[in-house]
Amino acid sequence: MFCTFGVFGSYEIHLNLVVCYLLMNCKPFPGGEAARKCILDACVHAAKIWGHSDAVGILRGSLLLSDGLRSLDDLVDDTGYSKSTVSTSMSILERQGLVQRTVKPGDKRYYYVSVEDADATFNAQKEKTRQVASIILTAVDQAERYLENMEESGPNEEMENLCRRLAAIRYFYTQIQKIMDLAGRFTVEELIEILEREVSR
Repeated sequence: MFCTFGVFGSYEIHLNLVVCYLLMNCKPFPGGEAARKCILDACVHAAKIWGHSDAVGILRGSLLLSDGLRSLDDLVDDTGYSKSTVSTSMSILERQGLVQRTVKPGDKRYYYVSVEDADATFNAQKEKTRQVASIILTAVDQAERYLENMEESGPNEEMENLCRRLAAIRYFYTQIQKIMDLAGRFTVEELIEILEREVSR
């Protein structure tokens, strides 16, 4: 019995094929297929939570299960996806800090490896969140300046509602920015230690 989250149809067929591809590159053993399928299936469902395709999840899982660097062509062979699908999916995983792209001396091809450093992944997500907060807060500043210029025409209900919404947006993203800035001062281990200490009080 292998792990499953209700997979069926073409997705299950493709998942089985990917497991077969991965098994071809390693020594089979009892339970190996079921174990690999558990990880791939879970990665697909994790990708869907973030609004990404099955391909992103399967490629994430394939790299987690791979021992060492995998080239773009390797990943195409591993998963059966087209080169363009693999390339697009790897770019998404890179931006999330889940995959690192590198090169080998004397080899022009890109190679990929799963990032298993919690600090690296946390920092990538933190920086992305901080950038989003900064963009929104800048937009709020600009929107409020527009409204200030319109105050000469006199207040109205629509303007007052919009001002309240802008204030709420500013508060929300300022809080997000603050927590990202504070978290950025510590490593993941340090944060865990601090939080565990606070919870145990």
